[in-house]
Amino acid sequence: MVLARWAAAHLSELCGKLKLIFQPAEEGTRGAAAMVSAGAVDDADWFIGSHVEAPARLGEIRICAERFIATTKFDVDFTGIASHAGSRPEAGRSALIAAATASAAAHRHSPRLSGRHPGFGRAA
Repeated sequence: MVLARWAAAHLSELCGKLKLIFQPAEEGTRGAAAMVSAGAVDDADWFIGSHVEAPARLGEIRICAERFIATTKFDVDFTGIASHAGSRPEAGRSALIAAATASAAAHRHSPRLSGRHPGFGRAA
């Protein structure tokens, strides 16, 4: 918002087009791709990105070329085979147990990932 106020106060000194975009889903890596695909930045002469957690003091601007508080996402589908617990439980394959095991394994290894921590989303 400081940039917006500054730009509004200095319109006569600026040339070109400046867009300020507040991106949805910015923590999940999917918001920026959607904004670019929608053409939100196609006609911009300048593009400046920021994050509210940027470690800058009042009056200071920090520049980070890439991957500041970045995340990577991918989807995994766990599928199972239903079975009856009373007659043939050994015939089944539990998708829930597979997903829980994967989650536990990812968290078990996360301290070795230089401060990266896995997060898990929805189960359908």
